[in-house]
Amino acid sequence: MIEYTYEGAYISCEGNSLTSGSGSSGGQNYPTQLRSLPPLAGATVRNGGSAGQTLARMLTYSGPIVDTYYKSGKAFVLVVWEGTNAINIDSSNGRRTGAQALAELRQYCLDRIAARPSVKLIVLTTMPMMGGFWGTAAGNQHILDYNAGIMADAASWGVAHVVDVRKVGSPWHFTGYTDADFNAASVAPYWQAGEGQHVHLNNAGY
Repeated sequence: MIEYTYEGAYISCEGNSLTSGSGSSGGQNYPTQLRSLPPLAGATVRNGGSAGQTLARMLTYSGPIVDTYYKSGKAFVLVVWEGTNAINIDSSNGRRTGAQALAELRQYCLDRIAARPSVKLIVLTTMPMMGGFWGTAAGNQHILDYNAGIMADAASWGVAHVVDVRKVGSPWHFTGYTDADFNAASVAPYWQAGEGQHVHLNNAGY
């Protein structure tokens, strides 16, 4: 067995409200849960999630700020989880197709590695979403295209690891994309209560 320790490491979790933890309570968002893992004892885990965050804004604004968190001699890990807002929400920058969002994510990753070549990049695939700009069926096809591109191409960008939150066996591995699928008994307990679009998670979902 190989054991990894990250004493003194800096881990920055960047993304939208799924990272910040909208819908969760009591420290159940995923960055806070990371802090409790024994291998990360002694590491600094930053929750850089922001409601409404988009790939466009990460690329032009928050990304260069993230680069400044690097400390010489310390492991620097960047976890990236966005795509939902770029595809379905981002009216100010024009909603993206899956291919357009993938191109922005690729550039974001390349820029971070160019600025800090030792950074370890971890990218998460994107959750399904009911409704949104494109509508449920078309919007989720764009998300599926985006996720497929991540799985196929991220290693070539220099990404160290991809976490597929929608792999077979996950509650988020949907076989259909109708409103009924989002309200199915298998996933209903995990959504934030009272949210029409079914994208944010409650504590059970995290």
